Amino acid sequence: MFFHIPKTGGTSLAAEIGQLGVSWAHMLGSIDYTSPYGTPRDHLMSLREATLAGDYRFMFGHTTQRDFNFVMGKSLSFRFATMIRDPVDRVISEYHYMISPAHPNHLHLLRSYPTFEHYIDNFVDTNVMSYCLESYRGEPVDDIVERLVNEYAFVGLMETYPAEFNRLATVLGFNAQSTKHLNPTVGRPQYIPDKLRQKILNFNYRDDQLYRMYTRAMLKR
Repeated sequence: MFFHIPKTGGTSLAAEIGQLGVSWAHMLGSIDYTSPYGTPRDHLMSLREATLAGDYRFMFGHTTQRDFNFVMGKSLSFRFATMIRDPVDRVISEYHYMISPAHPNHLHLLRSYPTFEHYIDNFVDTNVMSYCLESYRGEPVDDIVERLVNEYAFVGLMETYPAEFNRLATVLGFNAQSTKHLNPTVGRPQYIPDKLRQKILNFNYRDDQLYRMYTRAMLKR
C-alpha cells in the first residue's frame, strides 16, 4: 500500500509502476467516520475484498494510515510505502500547483489565496505528511518515524526521486530505471526569505519534525 502525500512525486511513481505491468488499484481519499455508508469507505471495503482475492499487488492513493487500518484491519498482511519531502518545498509546490491550470479548481483557489503569503496565513491544511502517516490523530511524531523506519517496506525522498523509483522497483522485484517526473510544479519561486520559511515550518512543525527525524535516522543506518 502506497500512501500518496500530495506533491511528493506520487503521481510519477504510480505512472512508472503501471508501466512495469504491476496490477494496482487507486484508493479514494479519507473516509467519513460518522457514516458507515460513505463512498470512500465503501470503496476501501471493495478494495479489501479484491485484495483478499489477489486481484491487486499494489494500491495507491491519497488515503491515510489511519483510514487504511480502520477499513482493512490487522488481519491482512500489507507492506507499506510512501514518499516524503522537505516540508517547506512541499508547501511551496502545493500552492503553485493549486493555482495553476493543472488544478481543476485553480481559479477559485487563486481568488481565495492571491499570494503565497496569504495562502500560508490562511490555509487550514497544515502538517499534511504527518496527517497522512499517523495511525491515530495526534500520534507522537517519533512513533510515526519509528514505524516508517522499522515497518515500511519503502520510504522515499522526493529530493532524490530517480534513485527512489529505482529502489521501489527493486522492492517490487523489477530492475528498472526512472524515466519521468509528472506534474512538475511551474512558476515556483527560486528563493524564499528566511522569515517566510520559518513561518511555514512553524505552521507545519509536525511535518518538520517528521522529515528531520526520518532523514537523521536513515543517516545512522
